[in-house]
Amino acid sequence: MCIIAPKIWGHGRPRGTTKSSNVSSEKKVISETPIGSRRSLRTQGIAPDDVTDPPKKLQNLKSHVIPKESPQDLIAFSMRDASCSSKSDEALVSKILSVRKEFGLKYGDCGKKFRVMASIDFNTMVLVPENVARVVPNSILSVKFFPSADMSIVAVGNKLGDVGFWNVDSEDKDGDGIYTYHLHRAPVSAIIIQPFSLNKIITSCYNGQVRSLDIEKEMFDLVYSSDGHEIVSMSQRLDYVNSLYIGEGPGVVRSWDERSGKTSFSWELHEARINTIDFNSENVNMMVTSSTDRTVCIWDLRKLGKSKPNSLKMITCERAVP
Repeated sequence: MCIIAPKIWGHGRPRGTTKSSNVSSEKKVISETPIGSRRSLRTQGIAPDDVTDPPKKLQNLKSHVIPKESPQDLIAFSMRDASCSSKSDEALVSKILSVRKEFGLKYGDCGKKFRVMASIDFNTMVLVPENVARVVPNSILSVKFFPSADMSIVAVGNKLGDVGFWNVDSEDKDGDGIYTYHLHRAPVSAIIIQPFSLNKIITSCYNGQVRSLDIEKEMFDLVYSSDGHEIVSMSQRLDYVNSLYIGEGPGVVRSWDERSGKTSFSWELHEARINTIDFNSENVNMMVTSSTDRTVCIWDLRKLGKSKPNSLKMITCERAVP
């Protein structure tokens, strides 16, 4: 129950009274004016069921309170519902699906594509204004290029939970090739685009959720939700598309099987949060992790048991390793 004390306004001195008598009368009025105080329902003899509806102002405040985990966060939603603009994203969907269908990659082609990109002389590259664009508002925390030489599309995630796609070579008459979607309620920590299945884009965020975009279905689905732990990093082996390696909480790597919806393995590899997880493209059993505990470690997945594993190599740095 909210009680608001009324304001007390001073009045002029009545005719025929002296200044001193007026002061005393004002003091008397002030001293006798009741002061609003908070009283419990029990002391007023009111049962809880007899309480009337709260003021509209309080009702509005209550309606704007966002729960820690909204039911909306746990369901799938369409690209159209998540879009931050009114323009159609048909051009983006068509481009990705056409490249995937015509130039679908096999497992053995992944390493070849990466080797071609590694052979580029980046010192000869220059930046021109036409290749600069604001894809999402606020700071970008994660960036991922589509692993295909047949299209120039980049995906980015920002601090607001937005994921944006920029088709650099877009020829759309109605836009600039930029498409933005609001997927998460926390900063986007990682983006995965599978080289052999370009229609599947996976994103993670700091509030412990992982979502998967199926371009063919044009749907964002919830893949994984942690139990109160933040997700800072995420990666995937090139030879196994159904398994995600998630850097969760203080130093834990979790292997999540999408088909079974269960954890395959969970290892405590660092003393603080894991900022990066990556795999050797030539030997997918080799995994590297970097952490806020100032270490970088190389692991052999074949030697990681249920007990606390030992790394093949550890490098200690002076500061936290991103």
